[in-house]
Order: sequence, then structure tokens, then C-alpha cells
Amino acid sequence: MIIKASYSNTPVWHDVHVHSILPEELRPLEEIAHNLWWVWSEEAKEIFELLDYEEYEKCGKNPVALLQNLRTEKTEEIMKNADLMARIGRLHQSYKNY
Repeated sequence: MIIKASYSNTPVWHDVHVHSILPEELRPLEEIAHNLWWVWSEEAKEIFELLDYEEYEKCGKNPVALLQNLRTEKTEEIMKNADLMARIGRLHQSYKNY
């Protein structure tokens, strides 16, 4: 029996798509991040920066990428910060009023 080496170990690749799911409390940020409104809102940019400054810079100040890359520990820390959550609520209301 002869086995052709070029066919014996050919990998079979499959696409894997991973999408993080934000907690319900942070979903307003996802809505804002997917709308260009945030570009003109200094408050929005400041809040995205406050979430995780290093990650925000690493993502090229892209809020969609930032939210997708937030670690679970970081989201829990954000949700425990009452002042930040209040700011997020006010920001979302400003966005909705727009």
C-alpha cells in the first residue's frame, strides 16, 4: 500500500466566527458605537476611553472593536462603577434624543 504524503495530512480548515455578547447594562454603548454619532460626541469618546484606555488605543480608538475586546472582568468592573453607569445612561439618552 502506497500513501501519498501530500494527501495524508492535509488540514481541513473551517471558519470560526466569534462574537462577544455584552451584558444588557452595556448594550447602549454597542448601539452608540455602531452609529457615527459618537464621532461628534466628546462625551461618548471620553466614555469609550474610560472603559479601557489601553484597549481603546490598541483598537485605534474604534469603539466597536473596543467593546468586542473587553474582558469579562473589565465589564464587571464597569458595571460596579455607579458614576460611570450613570454617565452611560445620560449618554444613551442624549443619543436617543438626537
